[in-house]
Amino acid sequence: MDKAFDILLVLGLLAPLEDDPGRSSFVQAAARRWQDLVAPLDPGDAARQPDGSITYDHSLNEARPIALRALLPIVRNAAEGETGWPPFWAPTRGKIKPYSQDGVLECWLGIPENGPVKDPAHSDFWRISSAGQAFLKRGLDEDGTAVLSPGTIFDLVLPIWRTAEVLLHAMRLASDWHNEVRSVDIRLRYTGIAGRELATWSRPTSRFLGPGQWRARR
Repeated sequence: MDKAFDILLVLGLLAPLEDDPGRSSFVQAAARRWQDLVAPLDPGDAARQPDGSITYDHSLNEARPIALRALLPIVRNAAEGETGWPPFWAPTRGKIKPYSQDGVLECWLGIPENGPVKDPAHSDFWRISSAGQAFLKRGLDEDGTAVLSPGTIFDLVLPIWRTAEVLLHAMRLASDWHNEVRSVDIRLRYTGIAGRELATWSRPTSRFLGPGQWRARR
């Protein structure tokens, strides 16, 4: 992958991601906020995403800040469920609906008062700022099914689906913004992958992978 990225950089088809202090502080604040929310939960609670997670953050470049009250309709319009569980879903009911926190729009589906979370993949925590910065933390689907042992499988297809949905969300968010957004920076990070076996659990017929053929080492 490093060689492929180097070639794309030379050809001008990939731009290096510049370190943005403002973006970094937004992401760090979101990560700390999630840690504070899950701190009272039991160590094995699904809302803690104990076996692994994926974190996305993206930033709309040159986006003019908008009023926080105008942000929620834009976020709701951008969340569509191509695979059934859209990123940055904005519920409309009860205690899981988005709210204002620290000057940004926030939503946490793992709130204990809403009842126990059934699996980590449905314990989303996200934040979106009025300046066009977004953060999403979600558990892995492979860890929330009764037919797989948590922390053992890493699906080959799901990362493609999920990342494509986040890209679509960023595109829709940018298109609905109140001024022209010329580009979007996006990052993603997986945790808890070490030791997992690569498999085609979600789409068994997409590609055959023999048992133990591929395994993450770090």
